[in-house]
Amino acid sequence: MNANETMGIYYPTEDTVNLYQYIYKNAQVGMGSIGKLLEIQDCGEITEILHGQRKGYTAILRDAANALAKCGIRPTGMRGLEKLHTCMMIKCSVKNKEHSLPRITGMVILGTTIGSIEGAKKQSQCPGADDDSKALMERLLRFEEANCRSLRAFL
Repeated sequence: MNANETMGIYYPTEDTVNLYQYIYKNAQVGMGSIGKLLEIQDCGEITEILHGQRKGYTAILRDAANALAKCGIRPTGMRGLEKLHTCMMIKCSVKNKEHSLPRITGMVILGTTIGSIEGAKKQSQCPGADDDSKALMERLLRFEEANCRSLRAFL
């Protein structure tokens, strides 16, 4: 047993930090995008689903941030330009209010699917990550799959 273990100090592996950072950023994108959609337009029937998804992303974001904070690492999320790009993409996509429900639904499903694929890739690229970070990534992937299933009914 080394001195760090004796004193209860935890130093995560690089893979663990990378996985938590990815989870944080992915949840931030999901939470922010859904928030912008709800701000811009009333989505009718899917509003309740989107509010639930936003709460789920917020909880995952908080868990990733807390895990990084325990390690003494500051989470890094989206940069300003990424936020601006996402906001503009959402505003342009829902500009035509007449057909916005299928567009919003498709946009959220596409974004969630891309996030899931990238998350699975990231998980395989970080084989040395600890069990807690892998469990949080699995939780995120299951959550995103459930989101897609619930939204497919509105296409």
